[in-house]
Amino acid sequence: PAPTPKPEPLTGQIYRIRKSWVDVKSQLQAFRNLDSAKAVADANPGFKVFDEKGVQVYPTITTTPEVIVPQPIAQTLPTKTLSPGDYLIVSKMNGKVLTQDQFNFMVTNTQLDGSNLQRWTWDGNHFINKDSDKYLDVFGNDQTIGQPVIAHKLNGGKNQQFLIGKNGEIIAKHSNMVLDIREFDNRDYAFIMQFKSNNGLNQQWNFIKLG
Repeated sequence: PAPTPKPEPLTGQIYRIRKSWVDVKSQLQAFRNLDSAKAVADANPGFKVFDEKGVQVYPTITTTPEVIVPQPIAQTLPTKTLSPGDYLIVSKMNGKVLTQDQFNFMVTNTQLDGSNLQRWTWDGNHFINKDSDKYLDVFGNDQTIGQPVIAHKLNGGKNQQFLIGKNGEIIAKHSNMVLDIREFDNRDYAFIMQFKSNNGLNQQWNFIKLG
């Protein structure tokens, strides 16, 4: 078999090789060079190449793409006050901790490992990761159901501004949707997205203040 191309420094446009865009754990490698990324995908059946916006660039999609209709903004939920400070954000569904992964996506993790990737500073408007200094962010300032929640540098958008619901929901100001553990997934590294409120425990969090 042909040797696997050596990854290049990740600057400029980055092409990622995954089974699907949201399956972060399946990522094999990432390249600046599209041909290198294609070679890895060809050598691993079932894998595809995605650009930085999550668009599949290889193999080329020949079917008519699905038209995503933006969802109407939901009614604002009742809120409560959370005092500024440093917190662990813990799911009421399974006790797992909101964690920034190596690709800046939000996941849940069983292990409380003491790292700053699991610690968040709340300033009354934003959650800021203690490790990266990046802000909790709904990807692309998008109001579509299912948009991933990531960490991103401050941009002043309402997709980085949140309210706290009375049941512990984390409500995005730009969409009035809440952080949601996709499909009630109990596994480690479960994917976090925005979704309309449904009163599920997968959308409710405890905020453990750190000294």
